[in-house]
Amino acid sequence: MFGADSDVANTSDRSDPGDIDLTDQHSQTVGSKRKAGRPVGDAWDTFKKEPNPNPGGSKRLWIGVCKFCDCKITSGKVADLRTHAANCKKATPEAKLAARVQQVKAGGGGGKTSSQMSLESYADTGRDKLGKEQNKVLQRLLTLAFIMCGIPFACVGNAHMKHILHCLKPSFHPPGITTMRGSVLDGLYSEVTLQHAAWLADANLARHLTLTLDRWSNARMESIYSFNIIFPDRRMILLKSEDLSTITHSGENIAGA
Repeated sequence: MFGADSDVANTSDRSDPGDIDLTDQHSQTVGSKRKAGRPVGDAWDTFKKEPNPNPGGSKRLWIGVCKFCDCKITSGKVADLRTHAANCKKATPEAKLAARVQQVKAGGGGGKTSSQMSLESYADTGRDKLGKEQNKVLQRLLTLAFIMCGIPFACVGNAHMKHILHCLKPSFHPPGITTMRGSVLDGLYSEVTLQHAAWLADANLARHLTLTLDRWSNARMESIYSFNIIFPDRRMILLKSEDLSTITHSGENIAGA
């Protein structure tokens, strides 16, 4: 195909050769400083680029290979990459949430999206109503942010918190404290549990595991023990956390252990 070799060579100086969205090999350059092709899409963050083994008459010279499960997305379409990343069983919770955020930004569906920015891109006019699933994704992201930043769930009901969330996205309906620590938290826990199970089932990861034990006292002076597993790549998961306050640190118990 005319120009195929030169297009491949032009991608070698990019920061991440695996994240290249070459959906249009016939894009023309404007001036000597502009490269051909579309900008690299964020959907390629969780995919590796491999040559298309059966290009045929297609313009797509590359296919996407999932970095988590090695699944091949032969269409190379950004919408298909996002859909797989959002539902990949072996992907990390962070990668899944990132893919869902990308779907929300793209309107929640496939099809071609334009890179041309409109006035609505800079300010929420209130016309872009969120769908039910899109609102759930944002609720999960908000809950995850509260957890990772150590913010009490009760803050979601604070008037100042509600005001800033409304200013950022008027059509977003934040979860109440009951929903946040109920269905939303349960969903995040299920995702993390499935991810940990997938890691433990991976023979390459499970060959060399390190079991660690940590102990601390909480605000109520309860003796909490956590049992953790560390993988060779230094990923760590919490296997179990248990209150062992009823077991005293006596010489007899230590000897029996």
